[in-house]
Amino acid sequence: MNGFEAFLFFAILGGGALYLIFVLPAQSRGRERARLYELLKYGYDKGQPVPPDLIRELMRKPMPTRERDIRWGAVILSLAVGVVLCGAALAGLWFAGFHDPPEIHTLDDGRSWTEYDNGLRNSGIVMMVMGILPACIGFTFLMLGLTKRRDDT
Repeated sequence: MNGFEAFLFFAILGGGALYLIFVLPAQSRGRERARLYELLKYGYDKGQPVPPDLIRELMRKPMPTRERDIRWGAVILSLAVGVVLCGAALAGLWFAGFHDPPEIHTLDDGRSWTEYDNGLRNSGIVMMVMGILPACIGFTFLMLGLTKRRDDT
């Protein structure tokens, strides 16, 4: 795997993960909110009074709760552990003895086995290092959730 292929792989993997973690939940919340607005509009058109408390509640952004922080921390920490384990698996192929050269010392594309092997090991190490940032963020969310009092909503 050359540098561009590794970059392309990580870009697609990272982009997909970001989409699943941030964009997809926001889209579903937006659809849910749009359905609620349509329901309110329908009720208003039919002459039903709309309580001011409901309008204030819709306009207010929800405050982060203890349980939400713990959930986000667990999800992000799990993502980080997955990235680290995937990197460890790639690097582990090298540490487990797959770095011994095979009978034929060149691969099909003309590169030597050592070039391929070092790229595999380095890709795994880079993935393990990339897991540190989400691990720190997830750990921070967990600590915020666990240290927040129950009545601090």
